[in-house]
Amino acid sequence: MEPYERLDQAMNHRRLQLRMNWREVAEAAGVSYTALRAIRRGEYRPTELTARALDEALQWAHGSVHAVLGGGAPVSLQEQAARVHAAPRPPESSPPKEAALSSRELDILQDMIEMTAARLGLSPEEADEAYRRARLKLEEQRAAEERNDPPATPRSRRSAS
Repeated sequence: MEPYERLDQAMNHRRLQLRMNWREVAEAAGVSYTALRAIRRGEYRPTELTARALDEALQWAHGSVHAVLGGGAPVSLQEQAARVHAAPRPPESSPPKEAALSSRELDILQDMIEMTAARLGLSPEEADEAYRRARLKLEEQRAAEERNDPPATPRSRRSAS
């Protein structure tokens, strides 16, 4: 099945769930009915802004249109919310106090990981592992900043002459 056929099928399934017709989808996304039809037929690949507008119109998580085009599956906003609530949060006492990330920073990180995971078609387990690794990396960087450690720089392969 071609990517545009998968996208058409996924969008059709979702619009039926939402009890919308194609003109309502186009209007909600702020695109013309003709442009939407061209996307569905594979005559036009949606730009980032158009894909994001379609995600919003279909109540999908951002990145879902591109995930479908890449062979993955869309993620509904309800499914995304359930994943956020089910995702393990770090214990408050685990990182050193100076390295702890704020809840806002953790929420932003979680959102970024979820959008990227949806776009790449990662499983929930893979997304959770990506979140865990990114959180640890940020906590290490924060701790280094607190200690005034110089930033790590890549070493050159050439030796100084």
